[in-house]
Amino acid sequence: MATHLLARLMGPSIDNMKNENVLNVTVDDLLDQLKELVVIAVNQYQEKCLLSFSKNRDTKVYLTTLFPRVILEGEHDPNVQIQHNAMYKTISKAMAATLANHNEVLLNGIVAVS
Repeated sequence: MATHLLARLMGPSIDNMKNENVLNVTVDDLLDQLKELVVIAVNQYQEKCLLSFSKNRDTKVYLTTLFPRVILEGEHDPNVQIQHNAMYKTISKAMAATLANHNEVLLNGIVAVS
């Protein structure tokens, strides 16, 4: 949050610029305050990456999970979208089966009454 606020205070948003006018920035180009923010963010990401590793009793290090992904503001996580689509299909199939079963029971009841 503080990073976002500081970036807004320090200059124009990337949303307001055209891509051909945006130049790549290196750490050396940054003001000292912004360099500190980058160092903090890098350290936090590194700590999260290290959580992906474990040691066994022989002290051999191995990767247990995938590294965390970085999702920028405005981006959508494709894995979450895939999960949502799978859940939607599962629920749709269950609802269709329920309605078909309900209709069959209803028709059997009407035929039995007649």
